[in-house]
Formats: sequence, structure tokens, C-alpha cells
Amino acid sequence: GIANDGVSVLKWKSYNPAPGDYFELEKSTDAKIFTATGRYDVSNTPGESSYTVYDLAPVAGSNYYRLKLTNAAGRISYGKIVRIDYSTGYIRIIRIYPLPFFDEISIDAVYDRNIELSLKIINDKGQTIRSEKRTVKKGNLTLVMSNLASLSHGVYNVKLSDGKTTISKIVIK
Repeated sequence: GIANDGVSVLKWKSYNPAPGDYFELEKSTDAKIFTATGRYDVSNTPGESSYTVYDLAPVAGSNYYRLKLTNAAGRISYGKIVRIDYSTGYIRIIRIYPLPFFDEISIDAVYDRNIELSLKIINDKGQTIRSEKRTVKKGNLTLVMSNLASLSHGVYNVKLSDGKTTISKIVIK
């Protein structure tokens, strides 16, 4: 598994599964007590099958994942435990709205500590149209960039950076 823009991406493969087999993805914050996050029936096609699951709500700190395979007879086996860490410089954009925007953009995000953030709006030519610095507190936050009515209609890139981590999202005006 990998962290990608504040989302945990988990991939696995199965080989020649039997009808009735299924996987459960389990998640933990301590690698001891796991909770199922979803059930996935296996593909009944011979050969290799690939699966990808996204955890859109990882917690700040360590996130542990494992696969639990249950076969048609009820026999259970577990895959190895995978850790994805969001303990330093963790920022995640939950949503940007409204889209398309007119005069302002609201950015709902989560951050793991108090920090100074840089916000930028970049046009399709790579030019920074707007740049602001904000001091934000740990937790959920909403950042609003106002007075954008004078921007031309088009596609823009919104970037948030703490100097170590940069998150960018495409928006439309």
C-alpha cells in the first residue's frame, strides 16, 4: 500500500480463486485490533486477478491494513500487515467547492499539526495567479480564497504546501 494525496491505496492480486472465496480488508491503528472496512468477492476467472481499494479516511499517525481471505469452506487466512504512515506533514484535501467557482473557492482539509500553509492558484500556463500564506491549526479546517471574480474562465490548479508536502487539485472557473 501507498499514501497518495492523503488517500491510502491498497492493491493485491489473487491467483485461481475458487467460487465462494472472498476477501475482507481490515484496518487498525495499533496493528493488534483490526476492523473490517469492506468485503470483496473474488473474480472467478482462471489466472491472475488484480484489486485496488482506496481508504479515503486514513487517520493521522499509523494506519495498518491486512487482507482476510475466507474460502468457500469457511477457512480463514490472513495476508501480511501493511503500514501506511501519516504522522508527519499530513495534509489531506477533502473537497474543494463550488465547482465551477465564480468569486471564491472553499477548501475543506485536514492537517495533523499547527503550521503555516502556502495556498496558490496557478493557471494553465503555469503562472501563479494568486498566492497567500495562512497559519492553520491542527484538525479539520476550511480555507476560503475570495475575490476571484476577475479570473478568466478556464482550468486552474490549487496548491497547498507546508514546505515539505504539496497537495494540488484541478478546479474549473
